[in-house]
Formats: sequence, C-alpha cells, structure tokens
Amino acid sequence: MKTCVEPPMDDADLTDAQTVALNYAAPAARPVYRSLFAFETRLGRMVAGAREPALVQIRMAWWREQLQGLDDRPHSDPLLRLLTQSGWAARSRDLVEMVDGWEALLFYRENATTLPDSIRARTAGYAAAARLLGMEADGAAVAEGARWWVAADALHHLRAGGDDASVQDLTQGWPIRLPRLPRQLRPVSVLAALGQRSLLRGGQPPLSRRGDALAALRVGLVGR
Repeated sequence: MKTCVEPPMDDADLTDAQTVALNYAAPAARPVYRSLFAFETRLGRMVAGAREPALVQIRMAWWREQLQGLDDRPHSDPLLRLLTQSGWAARSRDLVEMVDGWEALLFYRENATTLPDSIRARTAGYAAAARLLGMEADGAAVAEGARWWVAADALHHLRAGGDDASVQDLTQGWPIRLPRLPRQLRPVSVLAALGQRSLLRGGQPPLSRRGDALAALRVGLVGR
C-alpha cells in the first residue's frame, strides 16, 4: 500500500458519517480518504444549495479543468492542494468522473434517468481510492459496497433540494450482504453499512439512530 503525506485539513469540512468512517482508516490511507471525503462534501454542498443550476455547472466546469491538469504545482484552492498532496493526481480522471456524477444529480429534477449514472460515477471514485492505495484487486468489491452509501447520500441531497427521490427503487436487487473488505478499506465498509441502514429504513439520515453508531463501531472494528 502506498504511503501518502497527510495534509492539514479542518475536519469540520466532513460530514458526521465521514468523520466516523475516517476514524477507522489506517494511518497511511487516512490522507486519501480525508481528501476524497472533503471533495465529495464540497461538490455535495454545491448541489444541495443550488438555486441556479447553470451557475453550479460553471463551477463544476472549473473543477473539471483543474482536475484534468492536476499535478504537483502550487494550487490556490486549498482542496486542490489536499488532493495533490494526498496522491490523487494519479487518479485525477476518476475525480473528473465524480464531478460528472454530481452534475448528473443536479439535473435529476428534469431527468430522473440521470440518477443511476450519478451513482455509478461517484462510486467509481471510491474504487479509485482502493487502487490508489494499492488495493486494485478490491476495486469491484469497493464499488459494490460504496454504492449503498452513495445512493443514501444522493437521497439526502435531493431532499435538501426539495425533492423526495425514490432512490430505494434503484437499490432493489442489490445484494443485502455487503462485501467484506480488507482492513485498509475499512472506512468504505463503515460508510456502506451506514448507507444501507439509511436506505432500508426509508432514507432516514445516517447516524440518526443510536443503533447506527453501534453498527459503525462493529463494522469499524471487525469489518462486518
């Protein structure tokens, strides 16, 4: 597994679920997850707070441009610096795909068929994290588990924008048994478990019940 330098970052930039999941990251993997979670949070806030989708599209286009040329040069944006210092330049194309996924979610109101594409694109970013950490063989299993978290998170952001999306319909047929991932990928296991619990009870927010915290603790310690 590759060792990355952990850049400074305010954990207030993460959601509660992300913070809990990060607690179970191996030290060498922690910077990769922190920067990925912060990236997701930044894009998610754009979508949830969108009043003028065209303006959000302009901001997302800026992100695509920056990510396509992501390298070790100094960046004015703190999050770009975090991504660079955490090694994401090697998987920048996957970050671009995540931007595409969030933009698809932005237009769910006009075209509900964008939802599966959005989930697939964002899930690919979690599989990319596994590859970045040298866990290429686990990429497919990561994607299978992470999609539960991504779907639950998508529902949260759609409702924040005024829509009650039937994301649960999309998850029908997904295996209930989550894949068991290696210790280095434990944060993904935690998020997958929280996302699944959220969707199976109708989309209630992750960590909104006491049992959620206990489930996160169990998965964080033993992997399932």
